[in-house]
Amino acid sequence: MRLEQDPLNTLPEETEIRPEYTGEFRETLEDTADKLKELRDHLKVKLHLAGMEAKEVQSDIIDSVDGLSRRLSDYAGSLGKTMDTAEVQMHLGLMDAKKRWELTKENAQEALALVKQDKEKAKTFLGEMKLQAQLAKAETKDALHETRDELSENIKEVSKQGASALKKMNHSLSEFLKSLS
Repeated sequence: MRLEQDPLNTLPEETEIRPEYTGEFRETLEDTADKLKELRDHLKVKLHLAGMEAKEVQSDIIDSVDGLSRRLSDYAGSLGKTMDTAEVQMHLGLMDAKKRWELTKENAQEALALVKQDKEKAKTFLGEMKLQAQLAKAETKDALHETRDELSENIKEVSKQGASALKKMNHSLSEFLKSLS
């Protein structure tokens, strides 16, 4: 059994299109078109303003990144100088310790010769040599500790500055994203 259907692209025969409705319908369509044009223009303005704000925020972010980069470069240079200074101090300390060691060795040989002559003089002399060796060791250790502490402070400062700059960048980016919504 087949049902007959009217084609979809035709109006039923009893449908009448009245001229008074076509004018109203045309006006409604024209009003809607005008409103869509106004909406389009409004959107263009909004998008243009958002683009300008985005450029400002982008500039702020780029400036922040550049500032962070410069500060990190400065800290890296400062850290490099501190490390160079520490390396020189350590080298000088080692040279001094080596020199003192050689001197202590020579003094020890002299002390051995003196032992044969006078045991009491030798004990005193060896005590002084031991004290000199301990002083050299303590001075070298102090220089190494000072250098380590200085490096540690520089690293903390670089970390602190980096965290601060990242926080500022996150804040700027958050503000930018809020301004877009």
